[in-house]
Amino acid sequence: MTHPFEPFRTPGRLPVLLVFAWLTPLAFSAEGAPKPATPGRPDYCGVWGIWGGEKVSREGRPWFKGVVVTTNWVSVEPQDGQYDWSSLDEKARQVAGNGLYMMVLVYHGDKCPAWIYESGGVPKVITDATNKKNSVHPYYIDPHYKPLLSRLIRATAQHIAAYPPEIRSRIIGVQCPTGKSGDPQPYNGEPLDKKYDLPSHGKEWIDWTLGMFPVYRDAYKDMQPPLFLLFKGPNPDSNDWLMKNIPDSWRKPHAVAQGYSFNNEMEYVNELYPLTREERNGVLIRTRGELDNTELRGKNWFNAAPVWNVYWSGLWVLTYGLDIWNQLPGVLEDDRFAPTFEFVSRYAGYKSPADSPGAWVALRDGLDAMDKERFPEDRFGPVNARGDSKLCTNEERYKKIAEANAPYGAALDDLAHLTTAGLNVRRELKGLNDVGSNLWPGNYGMFLTQDDPNGTSRGHWRVGPLDQPFGRYARGFRHAEGKDAMRFRIDDGFFGEGPLGGKSAVKVRVVYFDQGHGRWALVYDAVDNPQKTAGEVEKTDSGRWREKIVSIADGNFGHRCPHGADLVLVNTDEEDDIFHMVEVMRGGE
Repeated sequence: MTHPFEPFRTPGRLPVLLVFAWLTPLAFSAEGAPKPATPGRPDYCGVWGIWGGEKVSREGRPWFKGVVVTTNWVSVEPQDGQYDWSSLDEKARQVAGNGLYMMVLVYHGDKCPAWIYESGGVPKVITDATNKKNSVHPYYIDPHYKPLLSRLIRATAQHIAAYPPEIRSRIIGVQCPTGKSGDPQPYNGEPLDKKYDLPSHGKEWIDWTLGMFPVYRDAYKDMQPPLFLLFKGPNPDSNDWLMKNIPDSWRKPHAVAQGYSFNNEMEYVNELYPLTREERNGVLIRTRGELDNTELRGKNWFNAAPVWNVYWSGLWVLTYGLDIWNQLPGVLEDDRFAPTFEFVSRYAGYKSPADSPGAWVALRDGLDAMDKERFPEDRFGPVNARGDSKLCTNEERYKKIAEANAPYGAALDDLAHLTTAGLNVRRELKGLNDVGSNLWPGNYGMFLTQDDPNGTSRGHWRVGPLDQPFGRYARGFRHAEGKDAMRFRIDDGFFGEGPLGGKSAVKVRVVYFDQGHGRWALVYDAVDNPQKTAGEVEKTDSGRWREKIVSIADGNFGHRCPHGADLVLVNTDEEDDIFHMVEVMRGGE
């Protein structure tokens, strides 16, 4: 069989035509603090704190951008009409003094003051919530409740407007809850008295939610400088209303921020939380969400491999388009995660390839049990979905798919949760499952794509040590199947109008697994050669992930490599090489 890049299959080392820079195995190519904001990316985008994050120092953490500052109704209005803002003020002073941005969130729902029930006329709803402190809620649709909550919303807006400039200038937005917390559901648990039932997708609750949105809008409409309002509606109807009536409002795609590669994630992306990395119907939506299950005790999916899981969750939220990713204080202060947070804050918030400091693709294979074409039912068993469910309910099918990919690292750690989905299930998972249902199917990335991933490479799972972030997923050559070249294409808008044409330098970063002693080469579309060799890497069998950066001064990137690619990773011998990421960065040396 003829190798697709036969000229490179020569003994010995290839000539290095451009300068390679060697980096230590754990170093990232991102350079310290995120670059100054461009017109397309506000400076505040990136990694934030929440729930105590105001106490985390920014010193030594240039990627740390802000904190969601929270308080609650019972604290700020303990008596009817008597306000005490001291708890909010103290947190706001801390955040501003730390040089961070902030978003304000005042909880109500299960954190309402007792007087609204005792003298305010609002019926008290008791639920079966395990935590008794979170089992008391207002009956939202009672006519006494909305005027009281509306007064609180207006008072909060007035207090924010009165902050001195050094605090007010750091506040970028306000989250606008309508239910039990920052989430859109009415209750924790179920009401003991069924007459108070308010199904979160029912008409009564949706009408209540849509009725509160204008109250927030009107309270902040004259605020200068303007503040963003963040909403989390219970269904697509809420999103449609916001798109029409408050088009610059933010969203909270909670399920997206909670982790990666969980059952039914494509239902969230396609229906509840459409991708926000680009404009949608002419509207640019920005988002925030927290990874708040990282400090759960015991062996769960997160604690099975924390360094992997924070990193790949970060790559997923960037792929989705999340602008602000909130972390708990203990995670913010854990140095193991600093390289991930640096990378996320470098890329978060960029919606246009022309503005982004780089383009990247993280190589990944999502094994989706719902994919009947890739995994035929006559070989792997029937999907056997329940009615219109988007989940495979046949456990044996998951096992057979994992078994077929086991030589490349795929495994199932938690058989008890193979056929379940939802946020609560995520907290209960006892490990990592490499086969799921209705998953994001392939690579993660921004503005750089791989051509025909499964046709040109082989998926790998759980590669390398747990103390390096890269190895949760990977892709590799498969020489025995003729898969010896991986092709990558840069977004047409990355260099503006047309190819780069050598007008400026770029750096290309490749992260690879250093196992064996084989060689691979990087080929690119140069001004004077559509298949120019940047250089070759020879592995040293360290068993660690390593990375190479090459500076390219003559890049054309007009899609002139084979199959319309701009960059190609080439296997120059018969040993299969494994890769994590290709990244193209503006500027070079």
